[in-house]
Amino acid sequence: MRIAFIIIRTERTSKKMVADLVQDLKALKRKNGSIYIITNIYGKQGYAEGVNNGIREAQKDHCDLYVILNPDIRIKNMNGGDLLAPGATFDIWGYAMKQDGVTYYKGVLDAWRLSAGLSSAQPQDRYIDAPFVSGSFMCIKKEVIDKIGFWDEG
Repeated sequence: MRIAFIIIRTERTSKKMVADLVQDLKALKRKNGSIYIITNIYGKQGYAEGVNNGIREAQKDHCDLYVILNPDIRIKNMNGGDLLAPGATFDIWGYAMKQDGVTYYKGVLDAWRLSAGLSSAQPQDRYIDAPFVSGSFMCIKKEVIDKIGFWDEG
């Protein structure tokens, strides 16, 4: 399986931040992985457009899995098996994330308010279904893009 690690950065992203994430990705020791750094200069390109550009580049290299990452993500304690394990069950998956000292486990929708947010309620199971996955660290199988197309840039 060829893996595309797609990092979406802005002009405000420090070079050190990107270098730290690239170091984390190389530590996964995925010989069949490529790193794509997509730069959104001065906000002229939206996040979805940046992701789509990264996927298009990865498609040229016949990648089977697209891992979308914000540059402020750190995965230094993760290994390749941890990264790929949810793929046995899910076609799109993400991971718990810690922000401002709070760990968030999944995205939640509020149909009444027509809004969304993140849940800090720790699930009992390791892998759970969730209404949505945060785009800050998301894995998408090639088959999903083949079936539904690219991200909506609108």
